[in-house]
Amino acid sequence: MILCSVWAQAGSGLELGVSHDSLSGAYDDWRGLSLQWDWQTASGHGFALAAARQQRFALIDQELRAAWTRKFDQAELRIEIEHSPQHRILPRLGTHVHASMAAGPGRLLLDGSWREYQTSRTRSFKAGYEQYAGAWYWQGGLQVSDLSGVRGYGWQARADYYYQDNSRIGLQWGQGDEAEQSGVALRRYRVSTLGLQGLHSVNREWSLRWRIERARQGDFYWKNGINLGLRRHF
Repeated sequence: MILCSVWAQAGSGLELGVSHDSLSGAYDDWRGLSLQWDWQTASGHGFALAAARQQRFALIDQELRAAWTRKFDQAELRIEIEHSPQHRILPRLGTHVHASMAAGPGRLLLDGSWREYQTSRTRSFKAGYEQYAGAWYWQGGLQVSDLSGVRGYGWQARADYYYQDNSRIGLQWGQGDEAEQSGVALRRYRVSTLGLQGLHSVNREWSLRWRIERARQGDFYWKNGINLGLRRHF
């Protein structure tokens, strides 16, 4: 997913991201590399362009992504498009629509996704709620999905603590049914995840994003991963 909503800052920025996942059993490690450029206008429009390279199960894919965001007084709309020319492990084409709006002391979150793989399609819908309380932020949501004709369900929760301006540390956990492409095969399984993540503002020009995660991919394998992102603000 495009990261434009994570930073939520005016101006523009360039981010380099790297990831590494170690899998149990005889599975090869996963590796990822991405580069993203995003910018926002004073009128409330945001744009992002990204290119990524993913290596999974000894297969390599490239991916291109684009996103547009529009902020209103009490709401926000974001539309993302992704495309993988090879689509061995990543979707050939995908769209993601996110909407949020003020509701009581927090905000109501709505997400819809559609992805097309080599031999199948998946759809998902999420509904959640988020709220800030002092230096704390929390979010929770439910998901229903259609994994190539099979119905799936899931949930996710998150809590962050802001220890200084534009810097936070938090915990995210969840469980749900997911699909994963490996060549022409589409695997469906129950996934459980637990992650520790953070964003640290070094100064006005640089930020560091990080995430450590442990996940159980059904009965196939356990996955331990780390994701790092270095961002230059302009």
